[in-house]
Amino acid sequence: MNATVGMVYYESNNLKDRLNPLLQRITKDRKIKYVSLGVSLNQKHWDFSKQQPKPSCPNREYIEKLVLAKKGQYQDKIIEPTAFHKDYTPQSLVENIDYGFGFIRGKFLSPIQS
Repeated sequence: MNATVGMVYYESNNLKDRLNPLLQRITKDRKIKYVSLGVSLNQKHWDFSKQQPKPSCPNREYIEKLVLAKKGQYQDKIIEPTAFHKDYTPQSLVENIDYGFGFIRGKFLSPIQS
């Protein structure tokens, strides 16, 4: 079974500035791994039915570009083991992306204020 990559607005975790983080969700064989995108949004800027930022959201284009870039990275890494019938977990995908491409974990962008 292939892994899926999606985006989640994490409602239940209010940060100290009352914003909520956006997370990348990687799922394979009912195992889920969440990875922070480093972006936080106010609830009024998020469209829950479409699972994307509203058109009125400041920096909407930047957020969408970031999400597409990260999703593309994970999908590229999913293709390799699938093609060669190798076993992998969501955790191993995240470690391969984080440490394989020099991504600095914990580097966060400034939150988007309303």
